Amino acid sequence: MDGRDAAMGPAERFNAEAIEQYKFLSEALGFAGPDISDGLIGYHSAGYSILVIYDNYEKSAITVVTRRVGDATRRAELSCLYASAGLGPAQDVKGSARTSRLVAAAIATQVKALKLVLPLLDGPTGNDLMNACHARY
Repeated sequence: MDGRDAAMGPAERFNAEAIEQYKFLSEALGFAGPDISDGLIGYHSAGYSILVIYDNYEKSAITVVTRRVGDATRRAELSCLYASAGLGPAQDVKGSARTSRLVAAAIATQVKALKLVLPLLDGPTGNDLMNACHARY
């Protein structure tokens, strides 16, 4: 972390970290984005919408995956998908973002988890994972 980063508050750091660390979605996987709004960073593809959300009141950051499952749209929080896929406990996917340093750590764990979860969502258990975690955030 350089001097500029140290001066950033959690909300500013969230934008910088989320844009930088989630850019693999557009660069490697062809997602559109980032779409940037107040406390939201979004990436979209034909099959998915990925929203990274910063809650300034709760001082937390989460990643939400949206995907079509049959005729329905399912929305699931990343830590539930990670745990339900058997990749580890939900606590591995950090969400606390009370300080700039915690924001960076949370985003890093979420990106790591998303890189593990996305291939599973495209596999034979993808629909079951989305259904199991729908609206649990």
